[in-house]
Parts: sequence; C-alpha cells; structure tokens
Amino acid sequence: MKVKELSTIRYHQPQEIWCLKNSEKDEHDRMIILTLANKTLVLTTTATGFSQTKETGLEEDSITIHVGRLQDDSLVQILPTGFRHIRTDKTARTMRF
Repeated sequence: MKVKELSTIRYHQPQEIWCLKNSEKDEHDRMIILTLANKTLVLTTTATGFSQTKETGLEEDSITIHVGRLQDDSLVQILPTGFRHIRTDKTARTMRF
C-alpha cells in the first residue's frame, strides 16, 4: 500500500481494527474495518491497494464494538446501542438494546 493513498483518507487514530474475508471460502481477508472516535470506516482491497467503501451494509455513523463473519457468510456488527445482522444480499436488520 502506498503512503500517499493512505494520506488521502482523513481519520483519527483507530480504536479497533478488524480484517475480514468476503466469504469463508476466500483465502485472504478483503475488508479492513476501523473504529474511529465516532464512526466506522470500511476499506476493501483493490488491484492497487485499498479503497473506502460504503456498500457493505455496516453501520458507519457509529463506533463498532466488534464485527465478525458468521458461518453463512453474513456479518454481525456490535454497536453501543445494539447489533446489526447483515445478510449476504446486503439486507440488514438492526436490533436495539
């Protein structure tokens, strides 16, 4: 990854970082999820490095306490106010505490 590419992404020190595959069948991780002071940032791999994406179904306007991929390739995101289950078709259900 080029330093110049990272410098174009404005963010503060990440509080948490996760790397996830798009599918359990993938050999390598394809997403980097960063929890910042007040939001979540999602980066995906590209042919030349990493790119920010908003097409994962993850809630980005809140911090993420934990995120993980389930056996059926769906995602679960733990938020301060509840959790979000994102299916492979990107439909999501948010449950509040």
